[in-house]
Amino acid sequence: MIHDEGLTLFQRKLNSTHQNSLRLLIAADSTKRLDELKTELGGRGVSITAMMLPDKLTDLRTDRHDVVVIDASPTRLKESLRAFRERSESKETPLLVAAQRMSSAPELHGVLPQFRAMPCGPAELRLLIRHYLNGAEPYKNQKPML
Repeated sequence: MIHDEGLTLFQRKLNSTHQNSLRLLIAADSTKRLDELKTELGGRGVSITAMMLPDKLTDLRTDRHDVVVIDASPTRLKESLRAFRERSESKETPLLVAAQRMSSAPELHGVLPQFRAMPCGPAELRLLIRHYLNGAEPYKNQKPML
């Protein structure tokens, strides 16, 4: 709980905006996919940080995000997941992986659970982002698999 006694109106508004904003990081290895995901997942209440993989993985060491969406080619996916999980800021952050590009990569079977990441199709990504935005735990009545 934030106590706002003595805060200016601007500070109260800033706190209120920050509390109701979902900090979403979208990481992709294609500018086209990055733009598509920003359009699909953006909206009121979502603050998006977009980055290209793998160049900037080390640039975000101090940033914290509520949810991370990764869209990477099968050859880059494992390296990207490892980089996110090794950062102290994202050890517990939900990692959602765009599943479209994974279906043709049998070598990735069993990789996502190692990094506590969840594959999602486009509709699932939108649904989960909306759930997180509303402060709800997705699948609240189900036990987590990971």
